[in-house]
Amino acid sequence: MTDRELQLRLLYAVIVAGKSARFAERAMVRLFAGLGDGLPFGSVRTWIADGCLEAKLRDAGTGNYGKISKAFQEIVAADMDLRNCHPKDLELIYGVGPKTARFFIIWTRPDAQVAALDVHVLRWLRSLGYDAPHQTPSRRKYAELEAVFLMEADKRGLTPHQLDAAIWSAGSKRDQEAIFESLSDLVGARDLKLPTAHPIRQLPEDFRLYCLVVGKCHMENTDAFNLGEWTYRVAREQNIPTECVSKILTAVKRYEEA
Repeated sequence: MTDRELQLRLLYAVIVAGKSARFAERAMVRLFAGLGDGLPFGSVRTWIADGCLEAKLRDAGTGNYGKISKAFQEIVAADMDLRNCHPKDLELIYGVGPKTARFFIIWTRPDAQVAALDVHVLRWLRSLGYDAPHQTPSRRKYAELEAVFLMEADKRGLTPHQLDAAIWSAGSKRDQEAIFESLSDLVGARDLKLPTAHPIRQLPEDFRLYCLVVGKCHMENTDAFNLGEWTYRVAREQNIPTECVSKILTAVKRYEEA
């Protein structure tokens, strides 16, 4: 990832806090529309020197103008190594809390062992029975729930980034099945142990159901044979012939749980 991309993503992470992704994207486009090949931090330094940083933010419609202005000033003054900085380094910046710091890191380092505890992740943790609040928790509680999230990702053989992506893509649907469908895409991209020439791989509908079952097993850390009723229901909902369910469960048990 280039310096330009890293800088844009950190500034975006500051703007998007408490806002929708669409809102932040539009603000970033307006703010850096004339950037050309230059670096974003260079533009911010120029605006600071010219005394027009807050005016630029207002023109772009970022909201929270005073807070973001101060954060931007501290970011460019810190001149930190964005490829290797620790969450605590980022949290020294005004207005950057645990979630924003980790959002930036997990977005730019896919294998990082951190968790961005947004409302979707917290909702998912509550669905598993954990005592998770409805809004981003304080630092002490954050550390506790982050450890839980990392454990759950590890149990499913996923990186925190992969599990976060699956949960986030389900988003406001508030539907566990949507999360499992998102996971099927991740699992499908993994190195499944199902042989390349296996008949299930040759039939798209069967292979999709196979991936859904593997995703469900990872999500709930359970045995495929415990998912018979769920698999039949999903097959009916997806218009997949139910006669394939038994062979799919058997194959998942044989190849993925061996």
